[in-house]
Amino acid sequence: MRSITVVGASPAGLSTVRALRAEGYDGEIVVMGEERHTPYDRPLLSKDFLKGDTDADALELGDADEYEVLRRPLCPH
Repeated sequence: MRSITVVGASPAGLSTVRALRAEGYDGEIVVMGEERHTPYDRPLLSKDFLKGDTDADALELGDADEYEVLRRPLCPH
């Protein structure tokens, strides 16, 4: 089985996973990160969220449905 490990569950890590799937990679993708949260927009977190001007949902870079699709290998047509 083919497998790629993406180190860092940051916006760049999420972009890498999205690009791999978009280009047809159908193997396992393992994302390693120290945080327990899914990737989120850090600049907003450091400013708007801490000031109370935005909520946690606005920081999400993807949603649960997209993450589930990205976890699965692509099926051949």
